[in-house]
Amino acid sequence: MTRFILISLLILIQGTVTNGPTKIAGPTVIQTGLGGGGGGPSFVRDAFGGAAGACFHVLTCTTTSFTPAVGDYLAVFTATTGNAGTTTSATITDTCNSGGSTDTYTVLNQTSFAGSTVSTLAYAKIGAASSCAVTMTLVGTTSPQTAVIVQQIHGVNSSTPIEGSGGCGSTNLCSVQSQAAPGTGANLISSGSAGTPTVANSYVFTASIDVSNSNTWTAGTSPIVFTAHGNGNDGFVDLSWFDESGPWVSGAVSGTLSATGGAADAYVTAAVVFRP
Repeated sequence: MTRFILISLLILIQGTVTNGPTKIAGPTVIQTGLGGGGGGPSFVRDAFGGAAGACFHVLTCTTTSFTPAVGDYLAVFTATTGNAGTTTSATITDTCNSGGSTDTYTVLNQTSFAGSTVSTLAYAKIGAASSCAVTMTLVGTTSPQTAVIVQQIHGVNSSTPIEGSGGCGSTNLCSVQSQAAPGTGANLISSGSAGTPTVANSYVFTASIDVSNSNTWTAGTSPIVFTAHGNGNDGFVDLSWFDESGPWVSGAVSGTLSATGGAADAYVTAAVVFRP
């Protein structure tokens, strides 16, 4: 009997050594609130006011139609030239909500610059998936040339799309800057600092409008390497525009770009950071 027990214990010990330890799977990590397949928010499309990307001597300017996805966000930047126009403010609406009604726009910045130039930076969450357009309506006595730039962005945080509160210059991560003659060197056209994000994979929307001339553009390379999207002009050498986007990596954010002509031109440039 004793011999049988010893043999059984030996078999049990040998089996334990031969089979080795059992591997236990580690915890599953689930990331939430990230767009673009696990990265930050992503660019979907842009749209521009008027058939040529700008509107001429009218108080309303509507973009070409597009069909967005419910829950995506629209970033909008507009500006008027001082040419042949006196305007004081603008409102942004769209037909992208249920039944063609407008989404609710948050205006981050609206500024009147010298020469009757008015710029507006705003955003909204899309409420319905149907063909729609964005409209800027000016308040003023006469009507200038106008540029309207819209980006559709996917994967923005639905509860806190913008870090901070208030408008640009408050705690929100956004900025708008007017420059009289920044020159033609790399990254000289700038929105100014929009602050420093705290959330990795944040998305930086940048748009710039040359309110005095037709121009050609190059995407910014510092402090963010931007990707160029749309650009154009009004065909009358009075106004041109450009939009880009890029992922935040580290440090303070500003929207930068370059223009190959018009060293003495005037620009209005905006940047806003969207959270994943």
